[in-house]
Amino acid sequence: LLAWGQEEIEATIAPLTQRIAEHAAARQLAVPPEGLRAKHFIGLQFQGGEVPAGLGDRLQKEKCYASVRGTSLRMSPHVYNNLGEIDRFFDAFDRCIAGKG
Repeated sequence: LLAWGQEEIEATIAPLTQRIAEHAAARQLAVPPEGLRAKHFIGLQFQGGEVPAGLGDRLQKEKCYASVRGTSLRMSPHVYNNLGEIDRFFDAFDRCIAGKG
């Protein structure tokens, strides 16, 4: 890991950010266009412009971490994450939105 440069890190994280964007779009969340988004984090916008109250806390109880930033939910995958963890996050997200998480 210490020998990795920016290109290796971006190549590892970009597919994770893309998977987040795909999951978010499937749930009618707004995401920045691919050409305008950063490789290492992404902000998700909810319809109506507000993150549902308590969502961040409910996600933490599921051991899923994202940051509520104003009217966005910010997700920042790391090099140690994998696609399965992104999928698990959105399974938990669905439970939390449905009030079951």
